[in-house]
Amino acid sequence: MSADELRRWLGNQTVLPFVYCYPPRTSYVEEEAPLDLRVVWERDSKHVTDLNIYIHIPFCRYKCSFCNLYTITTATADTDFFRSYVNTVLKELEYLAPSLSGRRIRSVFIGGGTPFYIGVDLLIELLNGLKNAFPDLLATAEEISVEGSPDSILAVHDQLATLVSAGVNRVSVGAQSFDAVELALAGRNRAGPNVIWDSLHQLRSAGVKNIGVDLIVGLQGQTYASVMRSVDKLLDFLPETISVYPVSPRRGTSLGRTLASLPLDNREIFKRLAAVSQRLQQANYVRETSVQFKLPGRGGLLQKRLYFEGISVLGLGSGARSYTATVDYLTGGGPPGNRAALARYLQRKFGETKATSGISITAEEAERRSIILRLHDIDIDRLPRNADHTIKEPYSTVLNTCMEHGLMEQIDRKIKLTEKGYLHREIICWSLFSEEVLNRHSTRAVEYSDTQRFVSGA
Repeated sequence: MSADELRRWLGNQTVLPFVYCYPPRTSYVEEEAPLDLRVVWERDSKHVTDLNIYIHIPFCRYKCSFCNLYTITTATADTDFFRSYVNTVLKELEYLAPSLSGRRIRSVFIGGGTPFYIGVDLLIELLNGLKNAFPDLLATAEEISVEGSPDSILAVHDQLATLVSAGVNRVSVGAQSFDAVELALAGRNRAGPNVIWDSLHQLRSAGVKNIGVDLIVGLQGQTYASVMRSVDKLLDFLPETISVYPVSPRRGTSLGRTLASLPLDNREIFKRLAAVSQRLQQANYVRETSVQFKLPGRGGLLQKRLYFEGISVLGLGSGARSYTATVDYLTGGGPPGNRAALARYLQRKFGETKATSGISITAEEAERRSIILRLHDIDIDRLPRNADHTIKEPYSTVLNTCMEHGLMEQIDRKIKLTEKGYLHREIICWSLFSEEVLNRHSTRAVEYSDTQRFVSGA
């Protein structure tokens, strides 16, 4: 990717998907799926001792218009089926445990899907399984987080304190908006404004130390005024963490099909993002990433920050991705609603190959990953160099272009994102993707357009 492409995207105010990993999953191929996951994790332990764990729960009560993650929608909770899934996840962990000996677990994130939908008892079974595999879990894990929709949290409100006693200290709430019309258009009638508000207070009453709330900028039916009203409503509660994502009309979603034919003006999206950022910082929130804000001294999303700093992530469950020093891979999963993939995951005999697809992390890709995920704080002296000690391309040209446009600034021996740079971080990230990754990505999921926002499954 060239600096010219970076300038073009900046000129068009292109809205690109949030880069939460590199390489993106759309660059994974079946041919590079690791054959022996124990070997993968034994090899990874030679690079770093610390470890994050992500567990994917794919079940949802309903499908949101903006979601393209691997999920299975079931209108009624099937406890026996959910238990079968949890048992399979624990068997997967048991199989890998010998290759994880000596690892120090820094964070756990149970995501989805809608993890609260399977019930508190099964969530505690998962946590107990982790404690069996890692007896020091509660002493080493600084963050144990569970993701949930407001209605799924309210459904178990009387058991939330039990979950906190089991070690959960963070809950991520997918509010997305406090506007009833926007929520209805997003397919979230069951999680209306009053339900969101009640769920937040139930979490606080239960003693959850870090309540994270997600908002989306650019939802169908949203205006500048309505998004600011949602922010102000949330500030009445003051959660420890607020995440603000620009909407991306992802392929295969109903929102993607709607916004593809009725694209919003990209400049309006950035205008709203800038206003939200300003309002949050006026309320004493500080940036943690381009999308996350936290109250000083508390809040944030540790697992994301640790991964950005190079700590591997072990993914468990169908649809979970794992990020290691030498290979990233996907276990099970597939397009949303793919029940056949879930059935295959449940029928696997552990000891067989479990990875569905993957990508080998070459020295060059590891180099790019480190820089892309650490854009907020780049050590100049650690940037890759040519034989004559000048900074290698594309880093030199891209970073210089960013400083020319006020996206980054040099402070001592560091290059850091400015506030404008945080708003446009994804453009900088994508401009640093390797041609190999972009070529793989373009054959599967990417559509570029000057007038329409990026459509992607990244």
